[in-house]
Amino acid sequence: MPNTVHKVLVHGCEIIDAFYTNKDLMRFLLLTSDPFISSKRKVSSKKYKKCNEAVQNYL
Repeated sequence: MPNTVHKVLVHGCEIIDAFYTNKDLMRFLLLTSDPFISSKRKVSSKKYKKCNEAVQNYL
């Protein structure tokens, strides 16, 4: 049995899960890049903490 066939048979479930993840990622990117849908989405108001002075100097 060729090595690639063996890998697909043994790790087939993981391969399928990876494809679902890519599909979900593409859907999310398409939704967030659509200007109409993005304008309807609520923007979260996160409060950012100030960085340490040493970190700010480094940046």
